[in-house]
Amino acid sequence: MIRAGSLDADVALAPLFAGSVDVRRASLRQGRYQIGTRDSATCIVLNAGSIELEPASVRLSPLHIDVRHATMADGLVDLYINPCPPPSPPNTEPPSPLTIDAGRIDLHNFTYRMNLMPVIDSLGAHIDYARLKDGHIDLVAQTVDVKDFGGHGMNVSYITPTAEAIAATVVRPDTTTSATEPWTVRLEHVAFDSLQALYTTRGYNPLPGMDFGYIQLSDGSLTVDNFYNRATDVTVPLRLSGTERCGVHLDLDGTLKVSETALNFDNVSLSTTSGTQLTATGMMGSGDPVSDPHLPLQLTASGQAACSDLSLMFPFMRPYVAGLHRGTMLDADIDVRGNMAQLDISRLRLDVPGSLRVSASGRLAQVLDPSRLSGDIRLSGNIGDLSPWHKYL
Repeated sequence: MIRAGSLDADVALAPLFAGSVDVRRASLRQGRYQIGTRDSATCIVLNAGSIELEPASVRLSPLHIDVRHATMADGLVDLYINPCPPPSPPNTEPPSPLTIDAGRIDLHNFTYRMNLMPVIDSLGAHIDYARLKDGHIDLVAQTVDVKDFGGHGMNVSYITPTAEAIAATVVRPDTTTSATEPWTVRLEHVAFDSLQALYTTRGYNPLPGMDFGYIQLSDGSLTVDNFYNRATDVTVPLRLSGTERCGVHLDLDGTLKVSETALNFDNVSLSTTSGTQLTATGMMGSGDPVSDPHLPLQLTASGQAACSDLSLMFPFMRPYVAGLHRGTMLDADIDVRGNMAQLDISRLRLDVPGSLRVSASGRLAQVLDPSRLSGDIRLSGNIGDLSPWHKYL
């Protein structure tokens, strides 16, 4: 379905005899494009307050659209993928050839929303302003390539479904599409400032401090080089800065990989304005670790942590670092894996300069349930000046 409140265009028809159409200028107001419904396999709805096009050309055989410059204001794209589409005969017809090139597209007040159960409860992004440069779409190859995408004022959220919602979702393979490869999206360079970001599970209530089940960033900036997305697999090599919900201002540099089942992070370096310098590699299963404590978890990390950051990130540590000098840096090294029901500690080392050096290994059970917390931990180390913790002895 295509609908427009008004359309004004300046089109050169003479090139039609040579198999092409030249659009010198086009202006659309209150446009709407919809393919599919909520009952079909895929439903895509595009609403736009206005679209300005100048200039563009269309070659009819094979079909190719070349847009040199376009501007969209007040745009909204809704993408819904039905996990249980109605049964239909398979479509064995290959898609008709179509390629689209875009030199420059400016977006003002643009919103994107996606639902892909049982993997994604909701994925949303609102952008105040963005510019896309050198984009290419190939319908047959099912690829989207963009050289540069950047702007300011981005508010993005990635919400995973609860374990109950996943279990309740009926999934039926889509038989209406041809047996082609999934769409692949590649972005060479992405850069945004004034960033707000959230990653969590639907209905999850975050714990005080930094809760890896509810990561929220404000007043941030984002740079991504060589973004890759194919089906439910996403690879994001990023540089990210901002203030996390717990109050720590951080800079993050590394690669995040999101799949249907887990969030992986590889060689991620974390630094803060208070002096924390940490490097980490690991993964955590998608979902709510409180309601499903058996979600897998793995973390290997080492570096220095500022006491002031630890107080904000892990509030239970505040009494233990309160007596230390404000600028004290703690050396730490950790290697854990398992889940919140049974966490195996291969290595845990903590060095408080002049006061304490301790190493630990063993296991903990029911980590997120203090009333049932238990474990078997082996400790070794050296004790120095314990005056900062005198009141606890």
